[in-house]
Amino acid sequence: MKSRRLLCCGAAMAAAIALAACGGGGNSAPSAPATNSGVGAGGAAGGSGTGSASGSITPTQRTRFIGSGLSLIGGSVNINSLTSPGGSVFFGLQQALSIRGLVGLLAAGSPMCYNGVEDTWSPSSGAFNTTLEIFYDSACADPYELQTLSITPPSGSSGTGTANGTEEVWNSSGSPVSYKTDSYTFTIANNQVTQVTQQRSAAPAPGVSPSAQYGYSCVFTNGQPVDCGMGNVTNVASVSESVGFAETSTSSSVSSASPTPFPSGSPSPSPSGSPSPSPSATAVPLSNANALQQANAMQLTIAGMGYTGTLGGLTLAPGTAPAWSITGGTQAVTLNGTVSEGFSRSGLLSNTNLTLTDSSDGLSVTLTASHGGRLTGSIKNSSGQSQGTISLDLSGSGQVSYSDGTTAQVKDWVIL
Repeated sequence: MKSRRLLCCGAAMAAAIALAACGGGGNSAPSAPATNSGVGAGGAAGGSGTGSASGSITPTQRTRFIGSGLSLIGGSVNINSLTSPGGSVFFGLQQALSIRGLVGLLAAGSPMCYNGVEDTWSPSSGAFNTTLEIFYDSACADPYELQTLSITPPSGSSGTGTANGTEEVWNSSGSPVSYKTDSYTFTIANNQVTQVTQQRSAAPAPGVSPSAQYGYSCVFTNGQPVDCGMGNVTNVASVSESVGFAETSTSSSVSSASPTPFPSGSPSPSPSGSPSPSPSATAVPLSNANALQQANAMQLTIAGMGYTGTLGGLTLAPGTAPAWSITGGTQAVTLNGTVSEGFSRSGLLSNTNLTLTDSSDGLSVTLTASHGGRLTGSIKNSSGQSQGTISLDLSGSGQVSYSDGTTAQVKDWVIL
């Protein structure tokens, strides 16, 4: 395995416009549109809608709209990690619950690569430290995501637990994309997860001031997700404003077992025959990790409102799960659409199809998977005229090319 590519500290990322939406399972209807308090369905902040009748779209309007479409994908990737059996966070919580009474029986060792995934645990008093690394390739040479979690589950079969961790992402060229710091609370009943709430700060590198705050929450029944919500606030210094959203949406999710599950006993070695180095000398490789090889498909229906406010003026807070609220700004735009996604091992995005419409500004966007692990999309106005194209890799990095000849770079599903 190649040496892990660590993010290094540096200058702050250019101000980003990042808005998103998410979903959970079940058949519940979308939440009602937000009131003036900023609580309810959400999408992306946009313009006032002026100019849509004449077809004239300002650069700010189109940038905000495309930013919302891109971050829809990024938000649903995170929701998958919270809710699917192969999702990194959900898997970690399940493992923490299942081995609480076995810590003294687990033997320490080095993790080994299996089909592009490495998973290790380091038990400590009352907590479980996990490191999960996902690779673009099956030989564990090209990193996609490195996630660390320190999980403190409740001592009994019911109660509330906490977790903290980080997530680093690389693009397909091996360049660092983002560094995120996470905190979680979760509740269990009869040893099954009933609710997970995640609060996240995102920055371009460790030690750099966060560029955005995110919140995710999912509720479960009988161990299955029934509804999820998401919120976001981003301070955009370049335009001296904050943008945000708060929403829940309907969704369905289906998991399928991998045709190549882990064999019994220890995980298989990497194709090179050498185990990948452990990030900790006391890490414990788990052999019952078949869920990490499961595929998952997610379908989302989006209906939401977005908000704008003065720079630093928006506040994101969790409401009654799974809702999030945003206060301090003005409701700006309504978004509607659908997104379907497929995930391979441990939540690695494998394909997506997005359709999103901003009726007030007269814009629509489509984004679909293409050959070679890339996604391509198009932007049109209400008259059907092209406003630009999108080309990204599976980390959400790439470029938007507008019809006026200008371009915008994208990193971690965010327009820079």
